Amino acid sequence: EFKASAPLLTEVMRAVDGIDVLYLAMLYHDIGKGLGGDHSNKGAVMARATAGRLGLNADETAELELLVRHHLTMHHLATRRDIHDPRLVAEFARTVGTLATLQKLFVLTFADLGATNPKLWNSWQDMLLSELYAQTAAVFERGEQGEQAQRERANRIRARVAAAIGGRPDGTRERFLADLPDRYFLTTPEDDIPRHFELVRRLGEEGLVTSVAHFPEREFSEFTVVTRDQPGLFARLTGVLRAHGMNIAAGGSGMALDVFRVTHLEGAAIATDAERWERIQSAVGKVLSGELDVEQMVARAARPSVLGEKVVPRQPTTVEIDNQASEDYTVIDVFTIDRVGVLFAIANALYHLGLSIHLAKITTSVD
Repeated sequence: EFKASAPLLTEVMRAVDGIDVLYLAMLYHDIGKGLGGDHSNKGAVMARATAGRLGLNADETAELELLVRHHLTMHHLATRRDIHDPRLVAEFARTVGTLATLQKLFVLTFADLGATNPKLWNSWQDMLLSELYAQTAAVFERGEQGEQAQRERANRIRARVAAAIGGRPDGTRERFLADLPDRYFLTTPEDDIPRHFELVRRLGEEGLVTSVAHFPEREFSEFTVVTRDQPGLFARLTGVLRAHGMNIAAGGSGMALDVFRVTHLEGAAIATDAERWERIQSAVGKVLSGELDVEQMVARAARPSVLGEKVVPRQPTTVEIDNQASEDYTVIDVFTIDRVGVLFAIANALYHLGLSIHLAKITTSVD
């Protein structure tokens, strides 16, 4: 049923060994709910207590306990953390222990999301989780560990991209390959990099270069901006997109080459409207030159509709600061009700606090 929409999941499901443990984990994963907080760990204790009665051996018991204890971990890492941080991937590999357990956890994560709400599993979630699965599987299959392996992989990609671009007498290819960080080459689809090179090459003549590409089969449009870096660039760009009614599913920044993915889930007609994108591209230029004030633009766009605001459940906003998840960056988690313009509000607040955003991850879940 899912081999066209989720080919990797289908392939992994067919490869799973010990299907009974996977099904038991699906049965038990939320059994700790209703006991007051930390249901994953409480459920894991309950699963272990009944495993012997069910006839599981020691290895099967340990795997069942691990799957129940960590049934939320993979989704948490994929949607909220930097999955291209080699330290994080290596730590996740140590947590799951084996490729066989990783396979089960990948399928369990899909089943849990789909059972909670079928709309939760979309092409964006599939992309994030598949990437984390592939990177972690590589740790088991090839023994890739640490920053050295990531650097070598980035250099291999650079070499392939250099061949695809071809030589340039002015040295622009070499500067492009040297200036962009390893993370860019590890996170950007290889086929997109030559296109980005052409945008960067044009920057010297134009000062601002933008492009729009639509991917209806993956339910998003991609807006790429190449410009001189400046404080608050990410906030300004999210503000322009918000003011024109675009719902951002993800945003990534590499130097001054920013790529935004605009979801089609709330209206493909809006996200693929050519005239609207022309207005956005014009507005980006005016905002970055100082001709337009992005905060005023967002405020005008946020004026209430005559139909009134949609009623949403009240939930306090919480902000968590984590200095342990990454060696180089502070991780700020913001949990709040999803609403129009929330990403701009967060990014603009960080800009006014004098903070630089290295990576933004955006996800909307039931919680």
